[in-house]
Amino acid sequence: MSTPLSLLQHFQAPEDYRGNFGWLCGYSADDRFMDIAAERFSRLSHAQRAHEGRPLLALMTDPDHQPIAMTAAPGVVHLPWRADRERPFRLLHAKLAILGFRHETEPEQWHVRLIVSTGNWTLQTVEQSLDLACHLDLNSGMLAHSKAGTIQDCADLAAAWQLLCWLSEYFDTRLLNALRPGENSSPALQAQQELTRWLAYIAGCAGDKPPRLFDSRQHSLLAQLPALVKRHAGVALRNYLLMGSGFYEGGERSDQVPPVLRRIVAALRDEGLLSARAGLNLVVNPQACQAVATAQAALQRAGYQIHAASQPADVFGERTPRFLHAKFLFSAMRRESKPCGDSPWVYLGSGNLTGPGFTQSMSTGGGNLEAGIVFAPAPLHWLPDTAPSPECWLGRQLPFDSQRLPLPETTTLQPGADMPEHDAAHIAAPLAWLHWQAGCLAAPQGNTADCCIVTGDGHYLLPDARGCWHWPAERPLQVTLAWPADAPHSQARVPVMDELGRLAASELLPLELDQAVWQLLNFPGPARDEDDEPDGGNEGDGGGQGRRRPEHAGAAHPIRSMMEMVEQIAVRQCEIAAVDWLAWCARLEQTLQQAADSRDLGEFKKLGINPLSPLWHAPFRPGYAEDSHSAPGLYYEALLDRLERRWQVETLHRIGDLT
Repeated sequence: MSTPLSLLQHFQAPEDYRGNFGWLCGYSADDRFMDIAAERFSRLSHAQRAHEGRPLLALMTDPDHQPIAMTAAPGVVHLPWRADRERPFRLLHAKLAILGFRHETEPEQWHVRLIVSTGNWTLQTVEQSLDLACHLDLNSGMLAHSKAGTIQDCADLAAAWQLLCWLSEYFDTRLLNALRPGENSSPALQAQQELTRWLAYIAGCAGDKPPRLFDSRQHSLLAQLPALVKRHAGVALRNYLLMGSGFYEGGERSDQVPPVLRRIVAALRDEGLLSARAGLNLVVNPQACQAVATAQAALQRAGYQIHAASQPADVFGERTPRFLHAKFLFSAMRRESKPCGDSPWVYLGSGNLTGPGFTQSMSTGGGNLEAGIVFAPAPLHWLPDTAPSPECWLGRQLPFDSQRLPLPETTTLQPGADMPEHDAAHIAAPLAWLHWQAGCLAAPQGNTADCCIVTGDGHYLLPDARGCWHWPAERPLQVTLAWPADAPHSQARVPVMDELGRLAASELLPLELDQAVWQLLNFPGPARDEDDEPDGGNEGDGGGQGRRRPEHAGAAHPIRSMMEMVEQIAVRQCEIAAVDWLAWCARLEQTLQQAADSRDLGEFKKLGINPLSPLWHAPFRPGYAEDSHSAPGLYYEALLDRLERRWQVETLHRIGDLT
């Protein structure tokens, strides 16, 4: 365990790396958290991600929550539940993330991170809750040099990936594979495929090593817990057990210990992991602890000590009280002669100490889908004064302070409110996105759907005979679909893809040639700063990571400006690694489209010469894309063909063909 990080800090890209693609699952999420998480992950501001318009993070939550729009958190695709799938669980409650990063200057180097959280992907978790999270990191360099010390982490990541792959079958992932008409790949699709390859390599490195990460698909968390403790923390008998949960099981009986707590203690004792006279401690929210409140006297008679959750002032401050949401178990052998416990182990995860959360396997009407991890931490000291550093104190790692006395028997605990009910809100629409085509909205190729578009004034817009919707205004970033068309009863927002393949993307601003050159030479850095957004971007953005784009100088001669730009494009793109080629092509097409109405281009066209023609020739292209015999070469030539038409230079004389 290390110094506690906020849940958002776990998304921070490692030094010299930038987020490539990631997967998350959780019970709930909000747009504010996901927007900041995407910024930390990608090192791109809200405006820069809105400008790129490509998926960066795929989010899967319990379907009974409102969806997050790509306009609110650019780069985040909140996947809807598939309409043709029944839920195999009561709630999707597991909270995991797998994040893939690529090195900024060495594209073959990659870094993968697993996050296991007890908290939801919400700002409330960061600002108001006491939650726990841990992460583990693997990178290509570590695995290339020595796998010996990483096999366990590989096994944990492989188990998490297997769970996320299984879960993704229940969600509509079409938007992650969205392509422009006539294309078969994209930078976003390539990024997903790269992460899949990295994880396949990691799984291969794991071999048959048992993971510490586990879930409730086949068996309850409790049924698996003792074996995991023995395997990963040893078979020693412990005499101390600390249990914490943001939500305990409900119940009206006050004459006995709540069943889930009894079963946890019994399971550990039966397996020889907990002594008969072990100290038993509960950490609770005194204002909301469900059956612990109603069974307070019975618990205290049975030897349980009940503690209010603590929060270290140097981590959280003293003025704002936080409410326990973490779910954890900690056990060790406690001796008066030693400042820290022997043979410690920790469980942390999504499962509350309830029937659906901890003692039932996943089922439609009973158990939730939960996930957690069991591991043996470094020795943790009971008291801060004996710890060699703050991070070695138990109270710094868990919301429990052994210096504080248990709650007196006279304390009145409150059961609190039940979990609020939600209406199903996020079910997949017949179409996952729409294409923008010069005043029309069209379904993706090969798709037809019985649906209509809801306009801003509440009217239903029906498709024409070709299945297109005529849109009388500028390109929308997203639209609301309603279905079926003849009697709509369901609605969902879907993003609109522009001519460049960008989803829900902000409008491209016009560029002059010198500004275009800056945008190209800054690759793979961001295409523009957040200052370029007319409204200044989202409040709270952390700013772009790229260099500030220069204002148009307008001093150079148009011919010189154009030829210098073509030369710089050639030099830069011949340096591009093959793994970055699709991303470079997207940047090139987007940037030159923005320069289509530039002053210098207009002057250059008066010469009757096609300035893009040199870019077709092999010396101006990398070896892997130097002609049409390779997929990268074909992709590039299709791009140049589109650009020549957009610049209206396709019929002009080609440089080199003049006599």
